[in-house]
Amino acid sequence: MMLKKLRKLKRWLRNLADGAAYGALRLKIQLAQKLNMAHAISQERVDFLEANFFQLSLEEREPDRALFDTITDPIELHYLAHIYNWDDGPKVLGWIADSTYCDRGTAAMIFWRSQPDFYQEYTSELEMSLQDGVLPLLQSIIRNWEREFYQQQIAYNRHDDPAAGKFYPHNPREKWSVPKYLLKPTKGKPFFFA
Repeated sequence: MMLKKLRKLKRWLRNLADGAAYGALRLKIQLAQKLNMAHAISQERVDFLEANFFQLSLEEREPDRALFDTITDPIELHYLAHIYNWDDGPKVLGWIADSTYCDRGTAAMIFWRSQPDFYQEYTSELEMSLQDGVLPLLQSIIRNWEREFYQQQIAYNRHDDPAAGKFYPHNPREKWSVPKYLLKPTKGKPFFFA
């Protein structure tokens, strides 16, 4: 009787170990699938984007539009928007938002990182004491989105982005509302930043 119980326990332990190994293998496969489904960018292109469009104001350089126009990959534009230093001004972000290669996920990221709640109190930069070019950028993103200008292949969710501005649905001073389509996550593959 004891031998029978021991065999049963041994079988149960083997099944448990097989189940754990299977579970670990399954997790490994799922992670590999997610990474294969995600967008990526080569180190060479990262170096190019960072050398030419990152921290320009620290070196007192102006962005080069002709060089920017050589960027034809939506993933590279998304990476550039992700690393962009807003202290450099919104010029390059405007180029990205108006590029035919810009993705909805990228446009949404730029929109939410611009802190739109502040700009909702204005309809024109002429009303503002600080005319920084961000309100026209937001208006351009909304116009482009509404005319279905943007591609859709990059996932973006403002709730997962620590740099995204907050949304206050009941701002009594707001003169325009954030469109509903910008409140929803964009569909597509995620982008993993190293």
